[in-house]
Amino acid sequence: MTVTLRASGGFFVCAEMGGGGDGVVMVNRESAGPWEQWTPLALDGGAFALKSHTGHFLCADADGECRANRDEIGPWETLTIETRGGSVAFKTSHGTYLQAPLGGGSGVKLIHSHNDQMPGEWEFFVSSEAFWETMPVCKRPLVGPLRVQDRMFRDDTGWRRVHFCSWFPALRILRDSPEEFYRQLDSITAAGYQGIRVFLAVGGWDDYWVGREVAPITFQQWTFDNNHMRPGTLTHVVEAWPDYDDLLRELLQACRKRKIRLHVTNGDMQIICPGPDLNAEIDLHRRYARICAEEGGSEVIALAETTNEFSLNRYGAESPESIEQMGRLLDVWAEALPDVLRAQGAIPGNEEPSSLELASTHGNVCAVHVSRDPFLTCIKHTHALVHWEGDYRGFPKPFWEGEPCGPGDDSYARVDDPANLTAVYAMMALTGQATVWFQGAGVRSKEPLESEWGFIELVKLFDELLPEDLVAWEHGSAGGGAIEYWWQGHDFRTATYAEWDTTPPRAVKDWTLYDGWNVTSGTGAPPQKVTGLLVGTFA
Repeated sequence: MTVTLRASGGFFVCAEMGGGGDGVVMVNRESAGPWEQWTPLALDGGAFALKSHTGHFLCADADGECRANRDEIGPWETLTIETRGGSVAFKTSHGTYLQAPLGGGSGVKLIHSHNDQMPGEWEFFVSSEAFWETMPVCKRPLVGPLRVQDRMFRDDTGWRRVHFCSWFPALRILRDSPEEFYRQLDSITAAGYQGIRVFLAVGGWDDYWVGREVAPITFQQWTFDNNHMRPGTLTHVVEAWPDYDDLLRELLQACRKRKIRLHVTNGDMQIICPGPDLNAEIDLHRRYARICAEEGGSEVIALAETTNEFSLNRYGAESPESIEQMGRLLDVWAEALPDVLRAQGAIPGNEEPSSLELASTHGNVCAVHVSRDPFLTCIKHTHALVHWEGDYRGFPKPFWEGEPCGPGDDSYARVDDPANLTAVYAMMALTGQATVWFQGAGVRSKEPLESEWGFIELVKLFDELLPEDLVAWEHGSAGGGAIEYWWQGHDFRTATYAEWDTTPPRAVKDWTLYDGWNVTSGTGAPPQKVTGLLVGTFA
């Protein structure tokens, strides 16, 4: 694909002589010929290079001029982009933007310069083709604000099946290795996830997060001593990142371009805010919310959560004072982003009624980290949450499963068996809970996200088999402790575990069982003693 680039004054960007030699690049042509043609080459991490008619690459030289005379692509030839409709701005490795001074015209050269006001009129160019659309884009993106209706999730298109993935230290990876960040972000997008759960701050306790801290402020590492009113033994100081705000903006912009939403939460906050100062935490969340609002608001943020596992990571733990403070934090988010869903945070491994009610004192979503017990408890609790004390969807708020079981070393409710994973994640989707694919590689990212089973396989399977409006289907069972079926017309879906009775509420014509690795089909009544996702048709 070749494109022309037209400056705000209507003049085309031209590589004199088609490039090479001195490589002079002007913005003064009133019509486009071969010298005004550019070939965008996609690079890792969503970046691009621009190749001139003679095959030379556009370079942002150290003296502020742009020249089309390089034979190879290096840092100065690498450009990241920002789009606005059919227009594009190019950011260089120097942190500057390509610019057509005064919008171009007689004698005007293409330069690159700083623009503290973000790219503006002189930095945006109308492209003849939207070449940036070659980057991965979410296959089933959320459209408009994600919202709650009848204790279920929907957007501007109707009912939605919400499926995100965990990538806690995304900001750390962006800071340490931008190429790896963009590679994994594109992997998330290509796999089919609608969004990502990321930590805006993490690194407070023990040595677990050493080397993976995310630091919007300066804090001291501390050793956990089961005293939630204050940190235990203080150790080394973690300095605030001076580039934190810029990194957060880049994360938001990168996700917005790919139509990916974020579930943002603080990791070890407020326990690592400076002292038990309530205003410091409020100011920090106000800072987050302002940046998120400026970079797209509900177009990029789906859920704002105050504190990950607040019973562990707050000075007051589950005290009334702590709950009241989290309400203040959610008010900050509501003021800045009124269309964004809000959650207080989860009490880990506890789905007792009193705990869930406490965890949803504020916000319009109840965050849950499914019980860290044997797998049978996990899937039973997942099913029981929606059947609140015998009343289907009786709980006043929908559930957002932020850390269910998953594979890998850092999955706290570790389950590596594909059949079990298929069953429990299918159960969440069937019952209308928002799910976050939780795996060890997404916690500290010691391994690539795609390194563990299910990251690619499970989302692909569900995209093929689980419709968006599944939550609105009819549902029922054969009674007597049998599993529940969801159906629309003759089509049905159910999640099953080997210890459950699979007897259907109606006669079955045919069925197919997906248990992670295998696919088994048959006619008549489905088999007993199986685990996985069961789909088929009634007679």
